[in-house]
Amino acid sequence: MSLNVCNPARFRDSAHSCSSSFHSSCACSLAGCRHGVVTAATATQRRIVIKTVIPASLALAITCGTSFAGTPLINARQNAQAHRIYNGIYSGRISFPESQKLAQGQAHVQNLENQAKADGFVTPLERARIHAAQNIQSARIFLKKHN
Repeated sequence: MSLNVCNPARFRDSAHSCSSSFHSSCACSLAGCRHGVVTAATATQRRIVIKTVIPASLALAITCGTSFAGTPLINARQNAQAHRIYNGIYSGRISFPESQKLAQGQAHVQNLENQAKADGFVTPLERARIHAAQNIQSARIFLKKHN
């Protein structure tokens, strides 16, 4: 998309250090260019950016509102349990069908956490429910590794 044709003959002050006569952006965006020409194309570009980037970033912030509800301990425990499952598979203590069942349990706990975060705040009752589900999942991991 060509926005501005730069004419080196127009700038006889030797401020223009470009070897080509055509640019895909405004003339003043060149490195070393000091003439400071602002064209209508750059103003149009700015309006396009303002009309697209800012609403897109706001939409992203709104849709990711569930990430504002902090649950670092729940996430850390989920990570630890996932590592326990992986280590069980790696050591051969957990078979493939058992690992699939444990992965379903982990997904259930993650769904509980996502539902709790949906309103942007995790209540103590929701935390207790997630904690209980993690306790059950932890016991299942232990039983599958030691059967």
